[in-house]
Amino acid sequence: MTTASDGEGGRKNGGRNDRASRQQTAEAERAADPQRWRVLTALCGALLVLVLDNTVLNVALPSLAADFSAPPALQQAVLDAYVVLFAGLLLPAGAVADRWGRRRALLTGTAVLAVASAAAAAAWSVWWLVAMRAVMGAGAALVMPATLAVIVQVFPAHERPRAFAVWAAVASGGMAVGPVLGGALVTAWSWAGVFLVNVPVLAVAAFAVVRLVPESRDPRARPVDGPGAALVTLGMTALTWTVIRAGEGGAGARTAAGAALAVAALTAFARRQRRLADPLVDFTLYRDARFAGGSAAASLLTLGTGSALYLLAGCLQRVRGLSALEAGAAIVPLAAGIVLGSAAGGRGHARLGAR
Repeated sequence: MTTASDGEGGRKNGGRNDRASRQQTAEAERAADPQRWRVLTALCGALLVLVLDNTVLNVALPSLAADFSAPPALQQAVLDAYVVLFAGLLLPAGAVADRWGRRRALLTGTAVLAVASAAAAAAWSVWWLVAMRAVMGAGAALVMPATLAVIVQVFPAHERPRAFAVWAAVASGGMAVGPVLGGALVTAWSWAGVFLVNVPVLAVAAFAVVRLVPESRDPRARPVDGPGAALVTLGMTALTWTVIRAGEGGAGARTAAGAALAVAALTAFARRQRRLADPLVDFTLYRDARFAGGSAAASLLTLGTGSALYLLAGCLQRVRGLSALEAGAAIVPLAAGIVLGSAAGGRGHARLGAR
C-alpha cells in the first residue's frame, strides 16, 4: 500500500532529481565552448563546399563537354574523380586528423580545395580538370571527418543532436541546391564559375576556423595504420571505379578485374582491422543493430538522392530541353524538402525516439 508519506517522499525525490538534472545541464553549458554555434557556422561553410562539389557540376556538364569536345566517358571521369578520391581517403584522413589535429586538418583541407578549385577553373584540357577534381576530393576527405570531430569536441552531449541536425541540413540541402547554383553560374558566366565560387567561400571558412575553432586531438590516438589505410584506399577506389565501369561498358574483363581487386583489398583490410588493437574501423560497432541499421539507412538514402540528382539534371537538359538555370530551378522542391526534413528529424528524435 502506498501511504501519503510515500507519495510525499516520491515528490521530494522527483524534485531533487529534477534540480540535479538542471544543475548538470547548467554545468555542461558552462563547460561548453561559448563560441560553439559560431564554430558550427564555420564548419558548415567548409562542409557546404564539399557537398556542392558533388552536385554542382551536373548541370554544367553539357557546357563543359562542348568546350572540350569531351565524350560521355570523360564527362563521367570529371564527375567521379572527386568521389573516388574522397571515398578512398576518407577513413585514413579521419585517423590522420585525430592524431595530427582536427583544426590543422580543416585548414589544410580547405587550402587544398581552394587551390585545386582555382586551378580547375583555369583548365586547358579535360584531363587537367579530371586531375584537379581528384585533388579536390583529397582535400575534402581531410575536411569532412574533422567537422564531425570538432562538433563532438565543442558541444555538450545534450546539444549535439541540434548541432548534428544543422550539420545534416547543410549537407542535405547543399546536395540538392548544387544544381540550382550550378545552373545560375553557368547561365551567368560559364562552367568555370562552378569552381571559382568555391574560393571565396573557402577563404571565409578558413578565416573563421583560424579565429574560432580550437585545436583538438584524440589523446588515445595511436600511429596511423599505414598498410590498412593503403588497403582501404585501394579497395574503395577500385570499387568506385568498377561501379562506374560497369555502368558504362557492362561486365567486361576490366570490370571483372576491378571487382576482384576491390574484393581482395577490402577483405584484406577487414581481416587486418580485426587483428589490430587500435584499428581504423572498429567492426564490433556493427554488432549493434541500431548503429548498423542507421548506417545502412543513411548510406541508401544518400545513394538514392545523389543518383536522382544526377539523372534529373541530365534528363531535364538533354531530354526536356531546359537550360542549366531552368533545370536547377526545377529541382528546388527537392532541395526544400531535404532541408525541412533534416531540420524536423534533428528535433523529432527527442519526442518520437531515434528509431
